[in-house]
Amino acid sequence: MITNDPRQALIDAAERKLAALDREIESKVRDRDDLDKHIQWLREFAFDEGAADGGKSPRRRRAVTGRKAADGQSPIEMIRSQATAYVINCIRPIPTSVLFQAMENAGIRILGQNPAGNLGSKLNQIPGKPLINLPKFGWWPRDRPYPPAGYDPAKESTVEA
Repeated sequence: MITNDPRQALIDAAERKLAALDREIESKVRDRDDLDKHIQWLREFAFDEGAADGGKSPRRRRAVTGRKAADGQSPIEMIRSQATAYVINCIRPIPTSVLFQAMENAGIRILGQNPAGNLGSKLNQIPGKPLINLPKFGWWPRDRPYPPAGYDPAKESTVEA
């Protein structure tokens, strides 16, 4: 609203600042929720409770040897299942670089000339394709809509995977 009243101009400016703070708080709450989900995921998947130190050391399964993990999963199956679990538990899409860092933090090494690219390739090859890579957003469960990216599972042609 345009006005010549200086008091109203001050009120308008204060209301704009308040609205900006509200948006910032909402963003911080979403970030906190993402971190809570990440911590929960790390507690569930990233530590070996049967270890001699009572689960304080990260698992050190390698994703390149071709050997089976302790639970019978191949290294690629392990990467896929843990990455899928991580993405499903987040409230926003996760970029490949962030997902790659989470896997590294969990002690899961992905090797190659382009390890993050290798992770993305492995996720694209998951049977049943439970995840979709939303351009400019990141990995997201295929069965859940994400309006900011224009993704609707009912109209999957809205996003090129």
